Amino acid sequence: MTEPLTTDEIAGLRQYSTTTVSNVIEVLVPERRGRGFTIRPVYCAFPDLKPMVGYAKTVTIKASERSSLSPEAAQKQRGDYLDYLAAGPHPSICVVQDIDTPAGQGTFWGKRNAVVHKKLGCDGVLTNGIMRDADTIVPDFQILCGGLGVSHSFVHTVEFGAPVEVHGLTVASGDLIHGDAHGAVIVPAEVVRDIPKALDYLKRRGAAVGDALDDPGFTVEKLKAAYQLADDIKV
Repeated sequence: MTEPLTTDEIAGLRQYSTTTVSNVIEVLVPERRGRGFTIRPVYCAFPDLKPMVGYAKTVTIKASERSSLSPEAAQKQRGDYLDYLAAGPHPSICVVQDIDTPAGQGTFWGKRNAVVHKKLGCDGVLTNGIMRDADTIVPDFQILCGGLGVSHSFVHTVEFGAPVEVHGLTVASGDLIHGDAHGAVIVPAEVVRDIPKALDYLKRRGAAVGDALDDPGFTVEKLKAAYQLADDIKV
């Protein structure tokens, strides 16, 4: 699939938890089972929000030292980065790799920068860096990050549009990201529209085992039979 998802399709994906989407991907793309998702814990700024879904805008940042760019070059880079954010497809998810060692020596994310990114079509952030202003961030803007911090220090963008690695997940610009308090997963574009069918399959498998567990006459033999029944169900 090369065409961006419609607004309704994005809204549909936001109804599912990221763990559910991960389960679906395991069914539709079995070879993806061991990769394509975050593998380290994330700090979720707003766990009550629906999952964020959008196309990755990738960027690396650094805060431990000043940018080596001249003021003129830094201004041009900022303008180019804003153009990158503004370009479709939307909605987007900003995926930010903090390349400091250790990460978190300054925060790229606070109220002002969240508003800037939201205005340019970004609906959320996935980063190994830190955030601040947690009580004043723009509404309906999710941030999955490494934690909270105090200062922005010398934070600046280093590069954008190239692949990044965040919480063990490698992301390319344009990847479709689904994320919530559990973390984030890359959704293969070619299977997005098969998700409802796979969800029905998972529900039928789950019901087979669930019925055995709910049976007042539960026995281990009934449970074994239920697992066998679930294994025999096809997509």
